Amino acid sequence: MRTTRAKRRSLTRNCSPIMIHSRVCQTAALNERLALAAIEVEGRSHSQTALVLFDLDRFKAVNDIHGHGAGDQLLRLVSDRFRAELAPGQTVHRMGGDEFACVINANAKDDAPQRLARRCIQSICEPFESNGLIHHIGASAGIAMFPATPMKLAR
Repeated sequence: MRTTRAKRRSLTRNCSPIMIHSRVCQTAALNERLALAAIEVEGRSHSQTALVLFDLDRFKAVNDIHGHGAGDQLLRLVSDRFRAELAPGQTVHRMGGDEFACVINANAKDDAPQRLARRCIQSICEPFESNGLIHHIGASAGIAMFPATPMKLAR
């Protein structure tokens, strides 16, 4: 128990209470969205929930070279681009650092999660202009489906 507390203190030493609260709220919001999406697809033939995870490439260099203020502004611009690619009712969540997640309901017979991932990656690969600077970053994505095998309803 003492080791766990020491680790937690070490990990949060440089985090403000607001930042910790923000990350907790984002994680809670994502968990709630995942649960609601899973409930929506439960019992529906060929329905799945997709969790699309994104990791930004070359973002660390922006923080290291231009400072955390520039990095924070870039994250806001990235969030705007993600939102522009989402359909109504879909959400994007910042998981922390340079990681984002989207939750969407999908028909198992189409490739909506893959198309969303491709659109978002293409959008993020376009240059960003912020405070007179041009930033070139990229993104990679991973997709998890629930249920892994869509359920078929018995007739």
